[in-house]
Amino acid sequence: LQPTSRSPVLLIHGDHDDVVTVEATYDAEKKLKNANINVQKRIIPYLGHSIDHEGLMLGEAFIKKHLYNLD
Repeated sequence: LQPTSRSPVLLIHGDHDDVVTVEATYDAEKKLKNANINVQKRIIPYLGHSIDHEGLMLGEAFIKKHLYNLD
């Protein structure tokens, strides 16, 4: 299957996630890049299957930049 959108993607994952392994993020990144999709990745040390302040701030900045063109 080929993607119908080329929207950029931000992947954020904790390296201590015991529900979804961090390898899933590396695999997703590889597949997205192979599909010529702009992908950014951040692996957060010591974070489990959760979201922390850093992840929230990264997500907010990503949305502002790519959805609202704000830097």
